[in-house]
This record gives sequence, structure tokens and C-alpha cells, in this order.
Amino acid sequence: MANNLPRIIVPMTAPVFGSFESLVCQFSGPVPTIVATIYRPPKPNKEFISDFSNFLTHLSLLTPNIILLGDFNIHMDRCNNLAAKDFISCLDSFGILQHITTPTHIKGHILDLVCCSGVLPNACKVDPLPLSDHSLVTFNVNIASTGSTPTRSITYRKLNNINLDHFSSHITNLHDTDTLHTPDGFVSHYNNNLRNILDIHAPLKTRMVSFSLTAPWFTPYLRQLKAKGRRLERLYKKTGLSIHREMYSSHLSHYKDSISKAKTAYYSTLINTREGNSKALFSLLSKITQPTNQLPPHLYSSDFCDTLASFFNSKIENIHHELLVNPDPDLAPPILFDTHHHSFLSFSLPSVNEIAELIKHSKSSTSQLDPLPTVLVKATLPSLSPLITNVIQSSLTTGIVPTSLKKAAVTPILKKPGLDPSNLNNFRPISNLPFISKILEKNVAEQLRIHLSQNNLYEQFQSGFRPLHSTETALFKISNDLLLAADSGLLSILLLLDLSSAFDTISHTILLDRLSAIGIRNIPLNWFHSYLSGRTQFIQLKQFTSHTVPVTTGVPQGYVLGPLLFIIYLLPLGQILRKYKIHFHFYADDTQLYISTKPNSSLPPTSLTDCLLAIKSWFTTNFLKLNNDKTELLLIGTKSVINSIQKFSIPFETSSISPSPQVKSLGVIFDSTLSFTSHINSITRSAYFHLRSIRRLRPSLSPHSTAVLVHSLVTSRLDYCNSLLFGLPQKTLRKLQYVQNSAARIISQTPSTQHITPVLQQLHWLPITHRITYKILILTFKSIHNLAPSY
Repeated sequence: MANNLPRIIVPMTAPVFGSFESLVCQFSGPVPTIVATIYRPPKPNKEFISDFSNFLTHLSLLTPNIILLGDFNIHMDRCNNLAAKDFISCLDSFGILQHITTPTHIKGHILDLVCCSGVLPNACKVDPLPLSDHSLVTFNVNIASTGSTPTRSITYRKLNNINLDHFSSHITNLHDTDTLHTPDGFVSHYNNNLRNILDIHAPLKTRMVSFSLTAPWFTPYLRQLKAKGRRLERLYKKTGLSIHREMYSSHLSHYKDSISKAKTAYYSTLINTREGNSKALFSLLSKITQPTNQLPPHLYSSDFCDTLASFFNSKIENIHHELLVNPDPDLAPPILFDTHHHSFLSFSLPSVNEIAELIKHSKSSTSQLDPLPTVLVKATLPSLSPLITNVIQSSLTTGIVPTSLKKAAVTPILKKPGLDPSNLNNFRPISNLPFISKILEKNVAEQLRIHLSQNNLYEQFQSGFRPLHSTETALFKISNDLLLAADSGLLSILLLLDLSSAFDTISHTILLDRLSAIGIRNIPLNWFHSYLSGRTQFIQLKQFTSHTVPVTTGVPQGYVLGPLLFIIYLLPLGQILRKYKIHFHFYADDTQLYISTKPNSSLPPTSLTDCLLAIKSWFTTNFLKLNNDKTELLLIGTKSVINSIQKFSIPFETSSISPSPQVKSLGVIFDSTLSFTSHINSITRSAYFHLRSIRRLRPSLSPHSTAVLVHSLVTSRLDYCNSLLFGLPQKTLRKLQYVQNSAARIISQTPSTQHITPVLQQLHWLPITHRITYKILILTFKSIHNLAPSY
């Protein structure tokens, strides 16, 4: 245990199965830990994997911390044992690891296991027992306890107390902008006056608090009921009369019912307003159900913010210094723009109504650089939209991006929970721009897309950030090509290229040349020059900030315009790949190369190695650094073809790239035979993670709100690129069906002892196999009616 505090151990009921026996209990704590003792009889039972999957489904919905131990009578020491393979695959789909690696039986077999998720056993020991043919397995595990919460200071505004009519009238009085003549003047007028108006209507307040989680659902009415309950409690303790006890008990029951109704109303409103926005719902659920991933207290300081700002800045500078070489004349950028096409000479100015529509359909995230919270901007849109339109029209007319709109607040987050925060390489910078900057980018990006489409300037095999294109269409094209090659008895080589900080290293000079090459002229070209120059950023951790540092390379990745500019930056690369007759596909900065060849041919193909050298040279000339360590290679074919291939690697500069057993491309895990087993296990783990969070919140949700969460966070994962799973055996797809069944039980609150088929029919949910077929039919329909990519 992690401490000596008393801990509650509660016996639990679990589903009973005929293929094994179990005894389950739960340890208390901030995150409960379930311990299940298992005994599986040694005789083979074809129902065991199915029963055990149902058992783990039940436990996984209760807590992420699970310890399974006992005599499983599965020979884990035999690598080729089918039962062991199926068992490990079952554990993997729930994120559970088996930790015993030494024999536990007198005959030298590993039969007694310790399997865990969410906790890590240590000091595992296997000692012989004189009275048994099995050994004694011991281990230690740390289980966190609930600690005290220190008092802290918080700053807030009472936005709910703002009278929107009065607030809007104050904004309307600001519309006299005749004396303003520059974009910076318009933005300064907007920011300064709105901050003053907000301070009048909702001034900043500070208070000391000791709670770790807020209770925003706690209304004034509940506060009155709580106070009344305390009075009745004191009265009953004073008199001891039965009538006063009944009054207190009745009021307590009413108070609990009122809390339940208030929670349901609050959370349902939050969820329903974010319906269809999976990212917002994920953030909301994480905020409600999980503690914030806090850094150590000593790191919250201006000095550490300055250290991070210097680190991120020097990282990009070092990459540029490494790539300073003389350009290769054979790799000069080709002409991308046909003079017969129309040049982009001026921006179309958006109307007030068009800007209002853009704002309505934008996310409600707020930057600390914004004078008003975005929810308040949307609430007072009729008054604010003329001011915002003036800012945007001024920028598009003059070709100048206001300085304050080019400043980003950067929040550093750990790339994965649990990483060492003292290692600065473990941090990922998340930039947040002012809200008006995002609306301006959105308008420019739409006009740039129109220019690219009308002049047929997109790379055909670029699927990132394009209408009618998606990650699924890209991967469907790649996997279909690979399957056709495998059916023809060919060996395919799939190469995934990884670029280091790709969006941050591109050269502004080269990017402006690319824009000019595709017909961007006059004011639009000046606007992009202004957009790229003079950018700054600072690091923010809570109330601490770093000094502002300049950003001299790269494009902002956080919104719509940056990725579109990156696509334009990569336009010449497709012509290089075609020169070497290599199949390829791009999704923004994700690059997939693949080539099919006869198994008995020389490996690796000369065309592939030559192409890699040319790509490396082009990347270097264009200040893009290819990350050799993260570039992955996968061989794909039938089992017989894969087994007949001799080991080889592709030489690459001072290192080499060797085949991997599996690779991850655009969120899908590919393996050598395209069985997608690891991918399905990954989906299952992720889905159960979200189902656990939803289940914790379920008592405070309506069925509709629960369904919204399930569709956004679970069903979306089951459906993501599920067209690639067409034709897989039922044994493989059954894990996804278990997930869907669990989701249906949470929505309908159906016990695990009842059949799920009627519930799926009531919810109008297609089973997993039918959902896959339905997706294939949708893609077919879109292809027939020109609603899909040309490829």
C-alpha cells in the first residue's frame, strides 16, 4: 500500500460463468481498485475467452484499476500456444498486462498469473510451496489514498449575473469608428473598450477556496435547502422528539432528490449544447470525471515559463541550423501555376451576416488574450458583429494583419500522463490565438480553398483539410491498393515518414514563393506576408507567464489556415514521388509511401532507396527535418509471402530502417497481414476508458444526454475508418460488439443478466458487422454520385 491509512475492502458481486470461478472485492480510494481471484479448470473450454471477455467488460466499466490473479491453467510459457495467444489478445483489448514471467508450476509452466491495469505490481516473487505443485506468487502494489486539499486563491467573474440587454447597449455605443483608419486601430478599439465594459458588468473577484472539485450545479435553492436541513438537524438533536426526526428525515430525502434533479439539469444542458462536437464533449467529460493532470508545484513559476519558451524556440532554431545547405538545382521547385488560370488579386469582403454565421458555428473556446469570453461574444452577437466585421474588412482591404492578432498564448502539456516533467522534451506546446484571429483565418482560408479548387491546384493524393476528403478515404485507398497487391501474390512495402516539428520549421520566404507560384498576387500576397511576419508567443502556466518571444518560422497549427498553407508548401513533393513511380498519399504532414514487388525480387527496390534520398534532399532544402528514428517500415502480404522474405533494411544516411511488426497511420494500426487485431484492441481499450467515465456520470444524466456522450466518444471510435474492417472474421469483430453492448446497457441501464439484442433494436443500433457494411454502401454511393475524392 502507498500509506498506512485505514482502507475499506468491500466484497462485490460479478457475473457468474461456467468456464471459470471468480471472487471479487474492491479497495477504496480516490480511484477504486478491484481485485479478482480467478480459477480456471485445466480442461479446454471453448467458451472461456468469450466468458472472460464479458467478465472483464463488467469490471472495466467500474474502474480503470484492476488486478486479476489466480490459477488460469493456461501455458503462458508456450509462445505458440493458441489458448495463450487468445488470452493475451483478450487482456490487451482491455489494456491489461500480465506480469509473471517465471514458472509457477512444478513442471516448469507459467500457470498462476498477475494481470493488472491502472496499477503496476513490483517485487514480484515466485517461491515454492511444500504442500502444493503450484508456487506462491507474491507482489507489492501501491494504491493511492485521498489526501487533504490545500487552500488556494481563485479569480473569477460572475458572468451569469450580467444583464445582456444593458451589456449590448454599451457595445452599441462603441460603433462610431469613423476616426479609425488602420487594422491595429480597430483591434485596439475593440479590445480596450470591451475589457472596460466587462469590468463594469462583471468585475474580477478573488476568494480563497479549499475544494478540489467545483459544484457548479449547486443552485441558490439548494443552498437554502441545505441551511434548512442543518436547522432541522440541530432541532432534532436538541429535542430528540420523533416528530422532529421525521421532519429532518423527510427534508433530507427532498434535499437529495433536489440535488439529483439539479445535477441532471446542469449536466444535460452542458452536454446537449455540445452535441455533435466530440472534442468539446471529451474535454467536458475529462474535466468532470478526472482530476487535472497537475505539474509539481515548484514548476509553476515565471522562471520555468521562460525556460520552456527558450527551449521551444531554440529547438526550432537548431533544426534550421542543421538544415542550412546549398540548394540542389535538380530539386528546384517546378512551376505550379498555369498562366491560363485566374490569379488571386483581391479578397472578397465578408458582410456582417456572413461574419455572424462564422461566429455562430465556431467553437466557444476562449483565449486569455480575448477581451470577452466567447460565450459572451455569441450571446451579444447582434451588437458585436459589426465591430468584428470592421476589423476583418480593414485587414483584408489593407493587406495588414493587426499585431495583437499575431500573438499566441502557449500552454505546455505533457505528451503522455506520467512523463517526467523535468525533461522538457516531454512537453507539447498548445497555442491559443485570439478569437477574432480565428474568424479572420477562417474567412481567408475559405477564399484560398476556392482558388485552389477552381484552378485544380490541389495535389490529387492530398486528403488533408479538403472537402469530400477524410482520413478514411485516404486509408481506404491505401488499404485497397495493398489488398489487391496481396491477392496478386505481391509483397508491398509501406513507409511512413515522420517530420520533426513540421509546421514550426517551414521557411516563410519559401512559403511566400509557393503562394506567388499558385497565383496569389497584390493585396492577398501582402496579407500573407503580414500574417507570417512579426508573430510572437509566450508560455502560460496558470497565472505565470514567460517573456514574449518572436516566432520567425513556421505557421500556426492550431486553426484552419496553418494546415492549408502547409499543404501548399508541400505541393512540389508529389512530382518528385511520381518521378520514381512510388505510390504515395498525404494527409497534411503525414506521408505514406508504398510500392509492390515480387517476393523473389531484390529487396529493398532501388527505386525506393533512390526516392528516399531525393525526398531527404528536398526536405532539407525546404527546411523540413525527416525524423529517422520515427520513420516506420511495414511489409504487407499473405502469411506465406511474409514468412518467405529474408530480413532486410533500407539504408538511410548513417542509420537504417528495419521492418516493424505493426505501424500506426492516421489513427489506424496496420499489421503485416492487415488483420487489424492490434487496432481493434486499441479501440476497445479507448472505448472502455470513456464508458467508465460516462458510467460514473450516468446517475446525473438523462437518457438523451447519455446517448449524446456515447455517440460522440464511443460510437464514433467504433465507426472510425470501420470500412477497413470489412471481411474480418467474427472472432475479431466480437470485441467491438462487446463494447457496443456495454454502451447500450449504460444508456438503457440494462443489467448484465438481461439479453442485449432487444435493447439494440430499441435504440435502432445496427450491430458492428452491419455498421461496417453500411459504411461501405455510403462510400459506394458517394463515389457513384461524385461526392468522394477522384482517387
